[in-house]
Amino acid sequence: MKRGVLIGISVLTLLLLLTSATVTFAVEPVKVGVILPLSGPAATTGQYIREGIEFIVDRVNADGGIKSLGGAKIVLVMADSRGQPEVGMSEAERLILHEKVVALMGCYNSGVTMTATTVAEKYGIPFVVAIASSDQITQRGYKFTFRPHGTASADQQILLNFLLDMGNRLQRKVQTMAIVFDSSEGAQIPAEFWRQFIKEANEKKAANLKVVYDEAFPFGATDFNPVVLKLRNAKPDVIVLISSAVTDATLLAKTMAMQRFAPNIGVISYGGATLDPTFIASAGRNAAYWFTIQGWTKDLLKSQPKWATEMYEGYKKKYGKELTGDVCKVFLDTYTLVYGLEKAGSTNGKKLRDAIASLDVKEGRALLVATTRRVQFGPDGQNPHYESGVAQILNGEYNMIWPDHVKIPTYKIVWPAPQWRDRQDR
Repeated sequence: MKRGVLIGISVLTLLLLLTSATVTFAVEPVKVGVILPLSGPAATTGQYIREGIEFIVDRVNADGGIKSLGGAKIVLVMADSRGQPEVGMSEAERLILHEKVVALMGCYNSGVTMTATTVAEKYGIPFVVAIASSDQITQRGYKFTFRPHGTASADQQILLNFLLDMGNRLQRKVQTMAIVFDSSEGAQIPAEFWRQFIKEANEKKAANLKVVYDEAFPFGATDFNPVVLKLRNAKPDVIVLISSAVTDATLLAKTMAMQRFAPNIGVISYGGATLDPTFIASAGRNAAYWFTIQGWTKDLLKSQPKWATEMYEGYKKKYGKELTGDVCKVFLDTYTLVYGLEKAGSTNGKKLRDAIASLDVKEGRALLVATTRRVQFGPDGQNPHYESGVAQILNGEYNMIWPDHVKIPTYKIVWPAPQWRDRQDR
């Protein structure tokens, strides 16, 4: 009798253990859809954004997954927008209806992001914007769209403020400007902000700027000789380049070098083209002295916590390339979704949306972007605390130079950039 009881207890214990193991094993993964240009002119940029998202997700999964969901692992479901808004829209619907994703990220191209977020709003699926900067994305009253990073208008104002500040400090003011931008919607909108802000600065007597060239070039252009010839004749102090394709920025830099043309002060760029890790490698010394919008550079590791160096080294080891400011921005975007999932403890669209909307992040790995100190969303889903900085390319590296609280103390800005006859191999 006792033996039978013991056997019964043993069997019951084994069943309980098996049941417990089954419950643990059955934790559903969290499927997140990611829409990026994985082919087409912006494919290299799409790939590094993909790597940035994957890097953070892999770290989160290795660290135990989403703990409030029983350690659920995040599974990324990738979709190629090809940089086309209509493709992004159809892919968003496919990911929601067929792949059953609980959230979406993307899409780098602002035009694609506009259509994809509309689909997400329709189905009540939270959408965390990755890189895309058009102001309109968070100006449509959508409740499920969140952007942790900055807007195009804020970034253009920062770049103009930098030019005016440097002109005053270094006694070489900008007087004439050229606005050069690709034909995509994502480039045309920032170009319009430049026109607006230049006009406002002139009206306020903060500047006396004249736009001597203002034209678009085809996205994915194959010949910049006509553009550079016009720029040479216009003789601008500064060229503002707005482009999302590395191939465009690289070809422009090389064509300027071939024609031995440089603006009187320098080139300042906005968009993923010059932030892509491959830009400096492909443009080489032709990109020397260019200014770019930036949120982080390697030299800032000296003043950041030890975990920042660990993340930098981990990324470089895994992908064999340097970490850039735009990848750090992708980290910020990805961690925002991770924090939202952790806080929600649910994959329900409404609960996850409310959790993201209530985030207030003031420290931690999401803030590797040195120029930004807080993530918190307004009613429009925009983080008003994001700030960008400005870097100068020299000796094959991005060097943070502005604003003062993040600039590299030992770096001396080159202003104006030397003409080709006076350049060394930089």
